[in-house]
Amino acid sequence: DGLWMSNDQGATWTNVLTTPVDAVAVDPVNPAVAYAGTGYGQVFRTADSGGQWTDVTGNLNAGQINTLAVNPAQNAHILVGGFNGIGGSMTSGTQWTVQQAGMVSTAISGISADPGSDRIYFSVPTAGVYYESGGSGTALPVNNGGLLTLAYPNTTFDISAMLAQPGGLWVSQAPWIENSTDGGNTWSAQRFEPSGPDQFFAMASPAGVPQTVMGAAISGLYRTTNGGAAWAPVSAGIPAASVISRLLTAP
Repeated sequence: DGLWMSNDQGATWTNVLTTPVDAVAVDPVNPAVAYAGTGYGQVFRTADSGGQWTDVTGNLNAGQINTLAVNPAQNAHILVGGFNGIGGSMTSGTQWTVQQAGMVSTAISGISADPGSDRIYFSVPTAGVYYESGGSGTALPVNNGGLLTLAYPNTTFDISAMLAQPGGLWVSQAPWIENSTDGGNTWSAQRFEPSGPDQFFAMASPAGVPQTVMGAAISGLYRTTNGGAAWAPVSAGIPAASVISRLLTAP
């Protein structure tokens, strides 16, 4: 329902923008200045802490906006990342240019590192999971053929979340989740929701406790403490009908 702001560390909130917003960035030099990006590819700017907003989209063509950043060393420089690419402005959003020369990219939905094997894994929602090893700069696929056979239908990937652990890898795709204990060479299916198919949209595991994994689905928050052999819903203290979109663990 829009963008909300609190001036008292979250005790009370005010709706300062009624347009649905996907990304927000605050100017690190002047915190009264903020930018808001929408799923419709628009960027709005406020210079008075949300009192008034100006549409500064102009000639920007980044598509559905996922992220915004303000250069702390030159706060008139804005970068916007969207489904169509990256746009930049050197004038606080009055003029935009495409800023992705040299980048050959695809839609990457998740990045997760296994420091034990020096691998960084990344997931492409419709194409599988890949990794870069030892900072090589070369992307290699895991056994995506084996992963695809566990999808439904098994002709299309639908990856919504991924989590790397020492030697292990979790991937969530319809209808449930898949687990690998050998870096993505072999896969087994896991089912966390007994009442029907579901997917995780975020996963996290405490450092040094790979047998414990938490996952956030539309139907709620789930946890396993035995590497996926059994899952239990977690509801204590969580407001009813909550939709959890991100999970983070302290190092």
